Amino acid sequence: MSKIGQRNAPLAAGLHNDSSLQDKKLPTIKDAPDGIQAHLQAFVDVKKSGELGKPVITAQSTRQMLQALGLKTAVGGHILQKPFSIPQGHAGHADLARMKEGIRGVSEGIQADTGTYVKETGGMNADKAVSAWHMMTQGKGYATADDVQRFVTGDKTHDFGLFHTRKVGKVLNELEFRLLFDVAAQVDDKGQRVLTADRYVAFLDGTLWADLAKARQAGTLYQPRPVGEVVHEGPKKVATGLAQLAASFAGTAGDPGTSAAHQANLTIDVDASLKEQQSTKTLLPTIGGAMAALCPAGFG
Repeated sequence: MSKIGQRNAPLAAGLHNDSSLQDKKLPTIKDAPDGIQAHLQAFVDVKKSGELGKPVITAQSTRQMLQALGLKTAVGGHILQKPFSIPQGHAGHADLARMKEGIRGVSEGIQADTGTYVKETGGMNADKAVSAWHMMTQGKGYATADDVQRFVTGDKTHDFGLFHTRKVGKVLNELEFRLLFDVAAQVDDKGQRVLTADRYVAFLDGTLWADLAKARQAGTLYQPRPVGEVVHEGPKKVATGLAQLAASFAGTAGDPGTSAAHQANLTIDVDASLKEQQSTKTLLPTIGGAMAALCPAGFG
């Protein structure tokens, strides 16, 4: 595998490994409960968590992870962390075990989401995660920037005098999903940025953030873990559902053992994708386009 931009890849200071977590008797990615906690495990502040005796996320640990992912930001850590920590009653950190409190329900008006994460438990609804991906990609097996824009804003607006409301149809938090596309999209042979299903599964599994940051640091193109190495049961079910869905579109029998990423006729330009991965991006456009989704903040 070729390497590019290794000197320019920021040091992944915010990355933590299993030994550092175990030293402080904190759960590793494998130990984290399936669902919203596992999904955000990579953002845990090991030092602060050790002091408090429980996994927490801080603005500093969030900022470090964003930098390791190639995002140029001075305030992103606060913007992504504060909407969760303040409602919890402690502005300095967000308790990972209480992140489910920020999940929006599926019928709460324009701020509602598709139910990927269950509000009552923080766990994952794999069927709804598969349906959300299918709705967004419209059966292609991969998402484009236009797909993301259409899905998070909704296909329609309804005119009520001076007010326009967006159709319910977001997957997760709009800010986070745009962030996923910004850092994890690859480039196809037509020069189009695309998000593939295997990266979507890794995103839900919680492994994408740290593994992608490590790939940037090494200067190699990030490769999601194979289906057999997906850590949590919810994302494993999503991978199986996506494989079956892709096979049904291809006119063949569904095979749960196949890759989660049936990429249709998609051809990835490896060199262009590596250059895109190693580039430094700014969080400002993502924040600007998604601040409305943060009121109230939450996932879904």
